[in-house]
Amino acid sequence: MKIFESLYIARKDWYFIGDGLGFTSGDLDEIQDKHHADKRMCLHEVLQRRIQQGQLTRSMLCTSLRGKFVNRDDVALEIEALDLSSAK
Repeated sequence: MKIFESLYIARKDWYFIGDGLGFTSGDLDEIQDKHHADKRMCLHEVLQRRIQQGQLTRSMLCTSLRGKFVNRDDVALEIEALDLSSAK
């Protein structure tokens, strides 16, 4: 949940974050159609699919945030600094 809260400000770039995580344009278009372009829900589904596939790491997420079209190093740095070991 902490990571998703940090990602909230980058939600408008969900499509490019998904692209950076290896989704095809067809997959991303399907997600967009399903959620009627609700950026928060689109981002949530992108992350949820990768988590369910066991293919999402903090490093991968931060790399996609630093991608050419997202360019959100500020969010990547915030996520890298999170202490995920404590339950709050």
